[in-house]
Amino acid sequence: MKRLAVLLAIVLLVFSLAQCSLLTAKIRFVVTSADTEPMQILYQSGGDLDAVTANNYWNYEFDILNSDKPQLTFIRVFKSSGANFTVVIEEDGVQVKSATLAPSATIELYHVVE
Repeated sequence: MKRLAVLLAIVLLVFSLAQCSLLTAKIRFVVTSADTEPMQILYQSGGDLDAVTANNYWNYEFDILNSDKPQLTFIRVFKSSGANFTVVIEEDGVQVKSATLAPSATIELYHVVE
């Protein structure tokens, strides 16, 4: 009986720890360039639109709860001069969208997290 109680406690602990990651999707935006010319970045993180300027590397991560799914993720990057730039959206460490362009250009990427 005591072993059953210990086994049940361990199973509940493992399930509760695993559930934390099962209830969310981790979204990551990555923007890179080979130079230091500024890039204007507009992105959506959990419903809010935020803006930032970056030079050659920028990334941002946030979680989306299962209760908030489906949810549209969005990033827009503009670069007026310099070297090519790349924009990537990852979901749970897997690349789901990407694009590379030469300036002067805008990259807009959308991804629905289901």
